[in-house]
Amino acid sequence: MNRARGSACKVAVLALIAGLMSFAPTNNVFAAPSNDSITGATVITSLPFTDTVDASSATADESDPQDCNSGQTLWYAYTPTVDSTIAFDGFGSNFTTGSIAVFSGSPGALENVTCGYLYSGNTLQATAGTTYYFMVSGFNYDCDPECGNTFQLNVGELPPPLHIGFTVDRKASFNSKTGAVTLHGTLTCNSDIAVVSFGGQLRQRVGRVFITGDVSGNLSCTSGTTMWTASLSNATGVFKGSATIQLFASGCDLYSCDSVDINQQMKLSGGSKR
Repeated sequence: MNRARGSACKVAVLALIAGLMSFAPTNNVFAAPSNDSITGATVITSLPFTDTVDASSATADESDPQDCNSGQTLWYAYTPTVDSTIAFDGFGSNFTTGSIAVFSGSPGALENVTCGYLYSGNTLQATAGTTYYFMVSGFNYDCDPECGNTFQLNVGELPPPLHIGFTVDRKASFNSKTGAVTLHGTLTCNSDIAVVSFGGQLRQRVGRVFITGDVSGNLSCTSGTTMWTASLSNATGVFKGSATIQLFASGCDLYSCDSVDINQQMKLSGGSKR
């Protein structure tokens, strides 16, 4: 009887142990992400790039640089094939605060290139053939139910900076009957979404005084060359012969701006046509 009870107890104990083992965490549950250190950095092969990682088990590795380091870290590596402007941010993460540091060089010999907040738009002027290491780090404090341990890195390439080519013809049309002056020129842009505004003044010395007239306008950038014309306004006298144009043109697209200053001599051609 006692032997039977002992066997039953042994079976119960073994069942209990087996049950506990079935709920025991495996090593994988607490394993740090594969890109927890720079030696395992996730390689970014193309842009745009987005990666979301559960960083609950991410660590602050002893080899992590302290520049722009907020705590737990993950690593990424990207090597551009052409010179480019790279945009990066951590929108989609849910750490209370954090940062993204970018380094060049190699593990153990890193040089900080730039540092940005996790939740702001950041840019990097990248050189072809250079490997850049992105260290994403975060820290939680004063946590509410919305706090979490998720990192998201977003990396993309911006278009080239806006470049404006703005010219004023050195010959302007002059209507001898009305005194009206019409200026002509060209506009070139490398962006189709930019708007260029220009304004300036035509000046001509007459004896001891200057007569002046204003010119201004707005132009939309398109591919190729845009021809523009603008009539002089608010003239304080009648122009004829040579004059000086001082003009400023500027424009912006979604990412950058450019401007042109012009100060040149012009000749006004008589008649009603250019």
